[in-house]
Amino acid sequence: MKKRICTLLLALCLTLGLLPAAAQAAGDGSGTFDTVRWTLDADGGLTVSGTGDLPDGAFAGRTDIVTVTFTGQVARIGRSAFAGCTQLRRVDGFGAVTCVMSQAFASCTALTELAVPGTVTEIGTGAFSACTGLTAVTLAPGVRSLGAY
Repeated sequence: MKKRICTLLLALCLTLGLLPAAAQAAGDGSGTFDTVRWTLDADGGLTVSGTGDLPDGAFAGRTDIVTVTFTGQVARIGRSAFAGCTQLRRVDGFGAVTCVMSQAFASCTALTELAVPGTVTEIGTGAFSACTGLTAVTLAPGVRSLGAY
């Protein structure tokens, strides 16, 4: 009997531990990463604002993001920040971003075109690797460092 109760409690704890992740992964919402704020609307439009750096892996694997817009003074898009966001179709603006780290948009297979402004000076290795739908990329003259594909 004691073993059965322990098993049920453990199963309940594991199930409850998954709830916040499931709630964040579906639908619209908002949150923060230190001084970086984000909001996701019901149509999959993600706006990232505030100051500082978007952390590594911040939105990796999310399939509810369709567009991304950077506003404010976000300076760096972290490693694998959007990796595996297979429904991401557009990056509408880079705002004040100066650095796109390695694998930042890797495997964003729905991404078809990209215009990187002159404010971005560094693009890390494989930042857009395995973006199989990507057919057009425009890099402004400000890009000084471009990692291998």
